[in-house]
Amino acid sequence: MVLNKRYEKNELGILKLSQNQKELKKDVEEKIKRGEYVFEKLKHCPLCQNKYFEILSNKDRYGFNLDTVICKKCGLIYTNPRFTQKTYIKFYNSEYRGIYCDSTVPKESFWESQKKQGKKIFTYLKKIKKIKNLMVAEIGVGAGGIIQYFKEKGNNVIGVDFGEEYLRLGKSRGLTLIKGDIKKLIEKGVKADILIYSHVLEHILDINEEAKNIKKILKKEGLLYIEVPGVKSLEKSCDMNFLKLLQNAHVYYFTLQTLKNFLSLNGFSLLKGDEKIRAVFQLREEKTNKESYCSTIISYLKKKEEQRKKIFPNTHIFLARRKKDICLILIKLKIYKFIKDIYFKIK
Repeated sequence: MVLNKRYEKNELGILKLSQNQKELKKDVEEKIKRGEYVFEKLKHCPLCQNKYFEILSNKDRYGFNLDTVICKKCGLIYTNPRFTQKTYIKFYNSEYRGIYCDSTVPKESFWESQKKQGKKIFTYLKKIKKIKNLMVAEIGVGAGGIIQYFKEKGNNVIGVDFGEEYLRLGKSRGLTLIKGDIKKLIEKGVKADILIYSHVLEHILDINEEAKNIKKILKKEGLLYIEVPGVKSLEKSCDMNFLKLLQNAHVYYFTLQTLKNFLSLNGFSLLKGDEKIRAVFQLREEKTNKESYCSTIISYLKKKEEQRKKIFPNTHIFLARRKKDICLILIKLKIYKFIKDIYFKIK
């Protein structure tokens, strides 16, 4: 039973695609029909091994046929069935960037956006630990803009990814980047003070195996930074539209609690985090919360579905959609700087 009718299969996405994106989407669908792209079906929840789940959606935001389910025991949301690991690697090297970024070649704007993200992560982490002369590693590094910022702050950096074009850009700027995943860092004997997963963990099929590998390279007092799209922050990032969050490259969708439960099962404790989700973990045994969050998560999603039907779901969404227009009006009235100063004083 899907959340409502608009989540049923119909091959219609909710995003406006360029001609290039449409062609790449068609290429993926043809490869699926030919059996070149293969699916695997999970018999149990990857987190708690429960075999019972409820279907939330039969498609993703691009219109791909895709079942997204929620475990009835622990509340973990995941894709089932999903691409096999070999298929995902092919997909990432062929169509992924073109569909999601509308370009298979990295642009300067992408590099700059990564560097800005690196600054945000650095600022978030420095409240916990002094970040200088450390080994900083990133999984799913892209072009390397995030770790470039850490390098400029006096740290040693290294990253892995499967996107060859993006790795090439980072290498051309002096970064140590390797094609592959975390296993490549293990092979090189890397011991990280900080390990970054920025919008990457939701792409990894065997997250329990990934947690074991993290333990092999993260130092005892090291920090694990994880950033993923938060299920319970729809009003801040997706206009309360859960369907906007769903995409065939994502195999998991977390709330802060389900992420915390997953990592506590694997020997990590939460130091800092929010529902956005930005979270910092450290190797430390912690008692796992075994409560079921399935019903509360479904209730949240249904509530947001009802709220999004209204013209103005809430003040945050109203202002976010019209921020540019409001700023232009304030500039014309010559009171923009005055309002801005007041806003940051009371924020």
